[in-house]
Amino acid sequence: MNKFLGTLALLVAIAMPAFAQQAGRLSPDDQREFHKYYVKWVNDTRKNDRDDIPNG
Repeated sequence: MNKFLGTLALLVAIAMPAFAQQAGRLSPDDQREFHKYYVKWVNDTRKNDRDDIPNG
C-alpha cells in the first residue's frame, strides 16, 4: 500500500506542471491587454516617470 501511494504521489508531482501551464494561459484579448500595460510600464520605468509607475 505504501509503495502504491508513493508511486501515485510521484506521478501527481510530475504531472502538476503540465496542468498548471494549461490553466495559466490568457485569452488572446487578455494577452494583448497585458502586453499593452506591460510595455507602458517598461517605458515609464526606463524614463523614470514616477507619476505613471504604479506603487506596488
